[in-house]
Amino acid sequence: MASHLGGLSGAPAVRVESLVRRFGPRTILDRLSLDIEKGEFVALLGRSGSGKS
Repeated sequence: MASHLGGLSGAPAVRVESLVRRFGPRTILDRLSLDIEKGEFVALLGRSGSGKS
């Protein structure tokens, strides 16, 4: 992961660890992990109907 330049506590504003998302037999996300620091902007990109929301 990128170096943490965010909050004073060193903890990210949002932390996701090992997220798995399935729709029926399809695995959409497989063990996604990420940290979002305070002040960072994040965007999810994908086709219409791909499950971004």
